[in-house]
Amino acid sequence: MVTAKEHDLVCPNCRPKYGMIRLCEGRSIMLTPRCSIEIDIDNAVKTLCAVTRFEDEFVKVEWCGTLVTLYQKGSMLFYHLDDRETAERYATAILMALHLVRPDHSICEVVGVTE
Repeated sequence: MVTAKEHDLVCPNCRPKYGMIRLCEGRSIMLTPRCSIEIDIDNAVKTLCAVTRFEDEFVKVEWCGTLVTLYQKGSMLFYHLDDRETAERYATAILMALHLVRPDHSICEVVGVTE
């Protein structure tokens, strides 16, 4: 069950929120969803195109020309990308591709939202 507060953090139409850390002297961005998201690495390998490497805890993919590492606990590292807005857009698109968030609020129906 997802609380209304958690829903607001993951639903794309409710502006998903991410914590951000700049790495590599500001040339890379690490985003972490502020709600609990578990990425199934095996599913990510099967679902996402352009997988360059994967282990038990992470998968590296090329997304829109940017190398991205997705970690099992939901964090994403965007290499040589310094624009937060673009990184957040890519992160949301990746989570949508993995069916962890949906553009039409259907996450509300899938996992249930409580007040």
